[in-house]
Amino acid sequence: MKLAQWLSANKTSQRVFAERIGVTQGRVSQICLTGCNNLRLIELIAKETSGQVTVADFMQSEAAE
Repeated sequence: MKLAQWLSANKTSQRVFAERIGVTQGRVSQICLTGCNNLRLIELIAKETSGQVTVADFMQSEAAE
């Protein structure tokens, strides 16, 4: 699942999610648009989404590009 999909499905704003993982809202927006290659940050996202957004979801995004 993409992060943007998770945020929408869980009615969570980028700002709130950003606070939870310790980044800016702008960084969450960037991740939603272009993905992320920072493994530590991807792991934080996976943990905060209870594994619904996985490391593999980010790897699939990069493979498609």
